[in-house]
Amino acid sequence: MAEQPKLRVASEEQAQRYKDYLATFTSVHGARVLEDLKSECGVLAYTPGDIWETFRRTINRDFIAYIEDKILAGSQQIEVEGDDVL
Repeated sequence: MAEQPKLRVASEEQAQRYKDYLATFTSVHGARVLEDLKSECGVLAYTPGDIWETFRRTINRDFIAYIEDKILAGSQQIEVEGDDVL
């Protein structure tokens, strides 16, 4: 049985932001930038003996996850609050 696409409920502004992330980071240039960010910021976060560097790297890795979540949201079916499905 085929899996039903997930439905996200969002405000009109949020839905537009999801679409913007999707359009930006799935373009040829955006995909290259995202890969560069992953290679620079998505590396192992723990730095022995340096809690501040560990903290900085953790924040960077979380930022990449934030971008990827927005891209995923943009690729899903979105229902704008009070509107029909987009």
